[in-house]
Amino acid sequence: MDHELRSQLAGEAHTRPTVPVTAPALILHDARLHDDGGKASRAYAEATALALGLGALNPTADHLLVNTPSGVLKWERHGEFSTWTLAQSGNFDPLAPIQASSVLANAPGKRFVAAAVFVNTEAPQPEDLGRSLGQESAENEHVGSLLSGGRAGVWTNFRLGEDGWTRIHFMQRDMNQFRAGRAIRRLLEIEVYRMAALFALPLAKQFQREIDELERRVGEAIADTQKSEAETLDNLVDAARDIERIAQGTAFRFGAANAYRRIVEQRLRELREERIEGLQRVSTFIERRFVPAMDTCATTQSRLTTLAARVERTASLLRTRVDIEMAKQNQLQLTSMNENAKAQLRLQRAVEGFSVAAIAYYAYSLAMAVTTPLNHWAGIASSDIHKMALAIITVAIVWLTLKHFRERM
Repeated sequence: MDHELRSQLAGEAHTRPTVPVTAPALILHDARLHDDGGKASRAYAEATALALGLGALNPTADHLLVNTPSGVLKWERHGEFSTWTLAQSGNFDPLAPIQASSVLANAPGKRFVAAAVFVNTEAPQPEDLGRSLGQESAENEHVGSLLSGGRAGVWTNFRLGEDGWTRIHFMQRDMNQFRAGRAIRRLLEIEVYRMAALFALPLAKQFQREIDELERRVGEAIADTQKSEAETLDNLVDAARDIERIAQGTAFRFGAANAYRRIVEQRLRELREERIEGLQRVSTFIERRFVPAMDTCATTQSRLTTLAARVERTASLLRTRVDIEMAKQNQLQLTSMNENAKAQLRLQRAVEGFSVAAIAYYAYSLAMAVTTPLNHWAGIASSDIHKMALAIITVAIVWLTLKHFRERM
């Protein structure tokens, strides 16, 4: 009997197929953030499929690949964004403003990537690149690389054009449609995940100033020897609360940035670039601009983690000192209580001694009041010996009786 998940798991390797590309063509790629888990994006993709005469999407499907009158449309839903790709065959002018189809233009979510890949069989001329990407300058650097031993190539500047689209030129000289589609997909994924990772940079810069202030506060609290341990501990608890607030507000964004960074680095390795004379390679440009931004985020996260550990370590030491002081005070209090108990015991014994004397006195008086008439009736004269014997017997009986009661209690 097959496992119930066998088909689903076996098909996972074949999900999200690559769009085959044959030059000349134009690939429009749109990435949009969603804040509802992609429900609206999925509903829009399903409505598009139904409008084209297709059936409803599989409930577990996170992608769609269909032929439309405008070209091949592909939709993919990711963790926090969705991507839309439209592959159109034919020659397109890279100088003309790009007009996205209504399917892409009306897709839900906030667009953070819009890339246009112009696919041709020959490499673009330098003057054509200048007109398409803008003249190369210190602020507008052109990058380019040969791929797969010169069978393909890529040229871009990773800048937004006046129409809001990033233009990428792709040469498909001697590469079949499937390999070209995979290469273009890698390029587009580099752009998407690069931009998605950079969402963490403004957050890192924003909280760096707060972390600087927290480090100062923690340092002053630790160095101030005039304050008591309890006061210092209160200051550290306040700092720990602020640190936890920042950590909670950045954990997801920094974690996502680390994941996206790994994907970008992997896709750059998969390009297997070769240098074009006079141009930076794509990986060189990305690493020079992208890596420092990611290092800033990683450093901010590391500083936050280190500061939290430092506060926890110092607070633990202070709590230990406070516990030791409390133990000393408790020991002194117990010693004082023992002394008080001993004094009370001595006082109690003294009181018990007086009680024996008092009770014995009244018991002796009662005994004398009883025995004296009996002596006269018996014709026995009372004597001092009689009184002494009666006193000794009375005291002994009272003392033994009280001792018996005390032992039972």
